[in-house]
Amino acid sequence: MFWVIGERDLGRCTYQQCHTCFRSKSRLIQQTVADQPSSRVLPTRPFSVCGVDYCRPVYIKSPLRNHVPTKVYIAIFVYFSTRVVHIEMVSDLSTPALMVALRRFGVRRGRMREIHSDNGTEFKGASNKLNRIHQMLKFVQGGRKMILDWCSENEITWRFIPPLALHFGGLWEAAVESAKHHLLREIGIMNVSYEDMITIHAQIEMCLNFKSLTAIPSGPSDLEALIPVHFLVGISLLDVPEPSLSDVPDNRLSHWQFTQNCSHEPPQATTSSDNT
Repeated sequence: MFWVIGERDLGRCTYQQCHTCFRSKSRLIQQTVADQPSSRVLPTRPFSVCGVDYCRPVYIKSPLRNHVPTKVYIAIFVYFSTRVVHIEMVSDLSTPALMVALRRFGVRRGRMREIHSDNGTEFKGASNKLNRIHQMLKFVQGGRKMILDWCSENEITWRFIPPLALHFGGLWEAAVESAKHHLLREIGIMNVSYEDMITIHAQIEMCLNFKSLTAIPSGPSDLEALIPVHFLVGISLLDVPEPSLSDVPDNRLSHWQFTQNCSHEPPQATTSSDNT
C-alpha cells in the first residue's frame, strides 16, 4: 500500500485542465440585479415622485340622445415609493387634455416634484410646456423675487424612459394592466354615463390601493397588513357592504343598483383588451 502525497491537489488540477469535464460542469454567469433608484426607496410626500401612463380607451354615453358614444382615456398615476395609484379620466390624447388632468391631479394630491413616463407625444408636449412656463417665470425681472423663488423650489422635472424600453416603466405598466383587468370585468362592452364611469374609476382606484405590501395576517391577534392607502390617508379604506343583487333581474334594478351590481359581479359579455 502506498500513500500518494498531494493526490487531492493533483486530482483537482487534472480535473480543471480537462476541457470535457470543464464544459459539462460549467457555471452559468449570474446576472447581477441593479439597485433600486433613490426615488423608489427614499421616503417622500405621496405623489411627489410619480409615473404616469395611459390606459385603454373606453366609451361613455353621450349626454345628447341618438348620439354615438364618446371615447375617453384613463390616465394612471403611480407613486414610486409605495405604489399608491390615482386615476384621472382624459378626453383625448392631446397635450391640453393632459395638462388639465395634471392640474386636477396637482390640486387634489399636491404638487409633483418628478414625473416619469414613456416617450409618448402627448407627454413630451406637456413637458415642453411646463418647461417653458418655468423658464418664463424664472427669468422675469422686477419685484417678484418671492414668487420666482417659490416657482424655482417647486419646479417639476419630467423624466422620460429610453425609447423602446418599456421594462423601464414596469411600475406604471403593472398598474395599467391591473386597472384594465378590473375595468374589463366591471363594464365589459357596456356604455355607461360620465358619472357612472367616475364612480367605477374611484372603486378601481380603491381596489388597487388596497393591495397589501406586507404579509397578510393569519390570525385575529396579528397586526393589520400594510397597504398603500395607509401612506395616503393613514387609515384603511373599506367599501360599505351592500346586499347582493345577483339574483334580481337587471330590468328590475334601478340605475344606481345596476351600477353597483356591475362593480360586484363580472359582466357576461366581454371583449379582448386593447394594447396600452
